[in-house]
Amino acid sequence: MQKSSKLSISFIVTGLFFFIWEGIVLINSNEFESDSIGGIFRLAYGLLFLITGVLIYIFKQNQNKGPPTQYVRDDIDSLHDKGLELFQRGDYNGALGYLNRAIIKNLNDSELYLDKGVVLVFLGKSKESLMYLDLALKFNPNFHIALKIRELIVPLLEKLEKRTESIGNLLETETFTKIKDLFQKEIKSRDW
Repeated sequence: MQKSSKLSISFIVTGLFFFIWEGIVLINSNEFESDSIGGIFRLAYGLLFLITGVLIYIFKQNQNKGPPTQYVRDDIDSLHDKGLELFQRGDYNGALGYLNRAIIKNLNDSELYLDKGVVLVFLGKSKESLMYLDLALKFNPNFHIALKIRELIVPLLEKLEKRTESIGNLLETETFTKIKDLFQKEIKSRDW
């Protein structure tokens, strides 16, 4: 748990304790005593602690949103590059690991979803790859390469359901060659 989360929780708990305890004491007292002024101050302190804790929590939640900082963006790019490099070498499992790490750091990147979808095709997980291609299209509806690759995968899935051959034999088919060629062209056309 982060330091700021612990701090906001401690403020909220302390504030609730003072606020509720002193509120009950003040409600149950029938007459205005000199000690009740101290109770009012403790009640105010409790409310102040409660509000401070909630504000710290809200501030930290809003601070974590938004586009990645340049440092994080550089890290995402290096993970992405490493994943593509491993894909080029044929290490699809390694590529998938790096792409997953990059996606965790930036959930809104259509290129990452496209790349993961293509890697999944080459790992024999064509149905799962469609989900990631659809995510790429969700974030970028005009992502033509994702549309083209999706159009190639759907008939491939139909063929897979009818065939008894292993996916290893299908890697040499024309469809996989087309997907790989399209993907290679896409990688080369990107602005790095």
